[in-house]
Amino acid sequence: MNKNHKILILFSLIFLLSLASNSIASTIKGSNWYNESSGVYKMQLWVTNDDVSIKNVKFSSKSLEGWSWDYADETHSSVILTGSSIAGVKEVLPTIYFEAPNVFNEFSVEWAEIAEGSYLTGTNTYSSGKWFYSKGDITNSPTPIPEGASILAAGFLLLFWIRHKRIFLKQN
Repeated sequence: MNKNHKILILFSLIFLLSLASNSIASTIKGSNWYNESSGVYKMQLWVTNDDVSIKNVKFSSKSLEGWSWDYADETHSSVILTGSSIAGVKEVLPTIYFEAPNVFNEFSVEWAEIAEGSYLTGTNTYSSGKWFYSKGDITNSPTPIPEGASILAAGFLLLFWIRHKRIFLKQN
């Protein structure tokens, strides 16, 4: 076997190993995250990419005690963090582990903090091995149940009022 054959075999092995390592799911860590408003009693985070899921959530030892997490649905694309006590700024310190096809995946995590009488939203984006953070606009906001129910109730009341006016006008 000459030198060229050995080099070709070596590069082929390296190429095959790189393909194998890219096909294995990678764990991507989101750390140094915290709540940004005070009075927070619930937080929700959701991944906007279908091929990325949330694997685990761990709270720092410096986090306020009594906070826990659970998946919001069976797809593991969303988690809800809840606390037995209301948190001040930077008192909830989760580290979130994501499972992605590879470490080069780009994806976004949208979040909402729910506090007494207010909420704060934002997006954390993972790109080129780094996290980028922004507050404000989110694209995939789930409608909270109480607000959705009140919109539905308002629609029914409007329909009832219109029907009542029609009957009243027909009688006169």
